[in-house]
Amino acid sequence: MTAADVTGTTQGQAPTGSAEAIVLLHGLFDSPKGWRDLPRRLAAAGHSVLAPDLPGHGDSAPAATLDEVLTTLAQTVTQAIPAGPLTLIGHSLGAALAVKIATLMPQRIAHLILSAPAGLGPRINPDFTQGMLAAETPQALARALSLLDAGPLSPTALAQELARLKAQRAGHAPLAAALSSHGFQQIDITADLARLTCATTVIFGTADRILDWRCIEHLPATTAIHLIRGAGHLAHHADPDLVLSLVTAQRSTATRA
Repeated sequence: MTAADVTGTTQGQAPTGSAEAIVLLHGLFDSPKGWRDLPRRLAAAGHSVLAPDLPGHGDSAPAATLDEVLTTLAQTVTQAIPAGPLTLIGHSLGAALAVKIATLMPQRIAHLILSAPAGLGPRINPDFTQGMLAAETPQALARALSLLDAGPLSPTALAQELARLKAQRAGHAPLAAALSSHGFQQIDITADLARLTCATTVIFGTADRILDWRCIEHLPATTAIHLIRGAGHLAHHADPDLVLSLVTAQRSTATRA
């Protein structure tokens, strides 16, 4: 990944403030822009923020396997933030990748915040993954995006999104295959979470139409769980203050300790 893959106030540099550095990992088909104003708000709270494109997204080179994805992301994190504690925040596939990365550097991870994490249950809605990969018209893309329950895009925005997805489809396909097959998830993070000792928080919307929120039954008993009633797959958008408050609460706990 290049410097162009890094957004936020650090621009790939090591953090200089006293607050923990934050790494934001977006989901499949998304981009760092999907975090909306969260990077800015975290930076305003004193955190250095790293929000890279996943491999195969944006200007980032594709990766053929999940292991390549993890290697690339781990290198990006360690090069940009070579020392100090980290909070990893991920959404969907990005949440599963955050857990996997945490197992590679457990001594550095202070907190995992996982929004609608993949890898907890057996099923995933194939209408979303296959719909996003196969969409050739704005109408087809709109049907797939509707499963996010994020509201409709304008015709102009929908056309722009379709052009972006078509241009990046070759990079998205390997990650989609690593994530799911015929409606069944191919990633499992339950054993990884059981081994990790860092603070872990999971956020789910009870109206998620891509992943079943009831998969939280597979979480370790020490996991903090926040259910947002009526929210869809983008649960962190339904309550934009929640993630910031979770980071702040964890920072206060660490300071008292």
